[in-house]
Amino acid sequence: MSRQAWIMLIIALLLIAGAAGLFFALFEKQESTRSFGYSPEARLNDLLAARRFLKRMGIPAENMATPSPASILPPTSDVIVLATKRLTVDKRTQDILLTWVRNGGHLILTARSETVSDGLMDIFESFNEIESGDDLFLKTLGLEAVKQKVSNEERNEYDATGVSFPGSDDFVWVQFDLNLKLQSDSERFRSLAGDEQGDFVVSSEQGSGQISVITDRRVLHNRRIGKKDHARFLLELVTLTGYPGKVWLITEDDMPGLYAWLWKHAHEAVISMAILMVMVLLTVSRRFGPILDVQPPRRRRLLEHIQASGWFLWRHRHYEQLLTGMQNNLKHEMTIKHPGIQEMGSTAAATRLSAFVDMTAEEIQEALGIIEVNNKEEFTTTVRLYERLRKQL
Repeated sequence: MSRQAWIMLIIALLLIAGAAGLFFALFEKQESTRSFGYSPEARLNDLLAARRFLKRMGIPAENMATPSPASILPPTSDVIVLATKRLTVDKRTQDILLTWVRNGGHLILTARSETVSDGLMDIFESFNEIESGDDLFLKTLGLEAVKQKVSNEERNEYDATGVSFPGSDDFVWVQFDLNLKLQSDSERFRSLAGDEQGDFVVSSEQGSGQISVITDRRVLHNRRIGKKDHARFLLELVTLTGYPGKVWLITEDDMPGLYAWLWKHAHEAVISMAILMVMVLLTVSRRFGPILDVQPPRRRRLLEHIQASGWFLWRHRHYEQLLTGMQNNLKHEMTIKHPGIQEMGSTAAATRLSAFVDMTAEEIQEALGIIEVNNKEEFTTTVRLYERLRKQL
């Protein structure tokens, strides 16, 4: 390597080192924490944080599918938290759950308001709301969820409601939804939190078991369980009758099938569509008017075949065949109009024809003697000549 090359290399290395030193002198490495939201599991399970909290407190907790008449319920020493919209819990399932409670189980229910919202309601106040209709489960228990009118001033001043559990000397503070409260004419239910307008939490003995009802299931959700005393509220609630063997959290409530949902919410439209479909089928299945005559297959004219053959020969440059046909046709007309001319020689015939046409005998003899053309222009000129001769015969 030459001396000049070494100098250039040293200068380049010095520039690189200087740029690196300047970069590290001006910029400093820092760590930052960024939130990417809930994990996929937490997005699908609103009670994931509640389940992990119970496990940390030494209480086994697992998820459970929505009960059905064919479901096998856990032992009565366990607790079932039914914190769903209960859209698929029918009367038979309710009776099975109540029988399980009377045999010694503890069931925790969440009330349904006029609209039932999913976990995203924690973020958006009116997102994905579904009309709930009557809450038959609460009616069976003698409870009613009544919607309250709350002013903005009351809502702004509200902080939390104290929940008093048996055996506890202090209150557990929970931020309930003020729009919904429980009312009951029965004295079986004991109020754990509420006022003269209604209760937020009630509990009652049912046979050998216990059933508890809360108005706001969102206090147990991932986003809100860390606020106030919500986590302690869950712990006190599931241990209301003593430490359970296991807590079963029901967080999913499958929607009814499409046909069942349509029949329940729009059976008039379903009946109308069925009648309309029957009428359409009857209409299209009946003949309207006389039967149309079947047209026989169309036959092409002979002239069309001749024209097609001519165009085929023209496209493939078979000019001689076309020219021969025109010459034969012209000679046939000459024979008809001038009898005996076919017996004359070519010179005599051309001389005789020159008396009828404005062409000399030499031009006529030359035209009739053409047997080959080299291009389209010659062919066109020859055709015009034959046509001129034919018209003057």
